[in-house]
Amino acid sequence: MKTPIPLPVLSDTMKTGRLTGWLKQPGDPVKAGEALATLESDKAVMDVEAFSDGFLAGPLAPTGTEIPVGATIGYVCSSREECGEAISSPGGSAANRCVPGRPVASVSDALL
Repeated sequence: MKTPIPLPVLSDTMKTGRLTGWLKQPGDPVKAGEALATLESDKAVMDVEAFSDGFLAGPLAPTGTEIPVGATIGYVCSSREECGEAISSPGGSAANRCVPGRPVASVSDALL
């Protein structure tokens, strides 16, 4: 199963957050509770953690961008095979790496 990684809420007033960096790369194994990325809000800098074990997959939200709370910033797949092109294709457009039926447009919309 390919599980979306949502941008978390860090405060009651937070509407967007700035993704300051990825700590893992697509294809890297991850464990539940492990830090995947760092996020800056108007009040704090925090880690974004994985909610499940698996492998990090894209498309990944670009670092340095303002992203709405709840937007999908990446995915965790239960197996490498399930991630497929999201791992094996680090380049290219996000549209070419998306999995049909998964809401990725929210990150793209935030960047436009």
